[in-house]
Amino acid sequence: MTPTVNNWWLSLQHDWYDGFTNNEKAWVSAHRLDTATSHSYLNPSGPTDSVFTSNLISKRALEVMHKDSGTTTRFTAPVSSYSVTPKHNPVSLDLTSSSALGAVSDGKDILVFEGQTGTVRRTLSGHVAEVDTVKFFPSDKVLLTGGSDMQIKIWSVEDGSCPVTLSGHKRGVTCLGIIDRGKEVVSGSRDGTIKVWICGTQECTSTFSLHCGTINNIHILDLPEVRTTCFINRFLLNLWYLIFE
Repeated sequence: MTPTVNNWWLSLQHDWYDGFTNNEKAWVSAHRLDTATSHSYLNPSGPTDSVFTSNLISKRALEVMHKDSGTTTRFTAPVSSYSVTPKHNPVSLDLTSSSALGAVSDGKDILVFEGQTGTVRRTLSGHVAEVDTVKFFPSDKVLLTGGSDMQIKIWSVEDGSCPVTLSGHKRGVTCLGIIDRGKEVVSGSRDGTIKVWICGTQECTSTFSLHCGTINNIHILDLPEVRTTCFINRFLLNLWYLIFE
């Protein structure tokens, strides 16, 4: 059965919780690529019009629904914040499954920091251009990164070594996906291609060319009877059905 994809998404003012605490409104929007964006705002007591509905599930969790599309999103306010202070504007961030460690891009480098305090534990250097995407493996001990230098690197966050570099894209690597425990990974690029790699042999086993611009995001979905790669470029959200050994 082909899954149905709802291509609406909602966004909420990032500091909505602070606003609600001070009895102030927070802006909310519903987006779709081929439709004008709907804007409104929410009060602590509820929505101000008939476009959205909201429900405060807990003190820091708010569920918002866009009535026309039926899209529902739950927004959770942070319980704490801290500054990692990279030298450059960070463009990618990821946390381990336990949130014990985080990784953030810092120009050509990656900062590995403690998830509870923001203290930088290690700087990973090896890319020769800006790092655009970082992603932890399920083990939480290995990090996958991609950059504008067209390279994909696999790092040990324990000792900072980089035993694997994958090369093959013709433009910068913008997004990454990890299959199961990480024997295989998927990469998307500004060259409009998605590549599947075997980490152990550093071999590219498949290349999917879309001919429609930059691939901006990849997500691996486990659906019944098939594993699916979901990719997003500027204009489309599509599903590719891939069978991985």
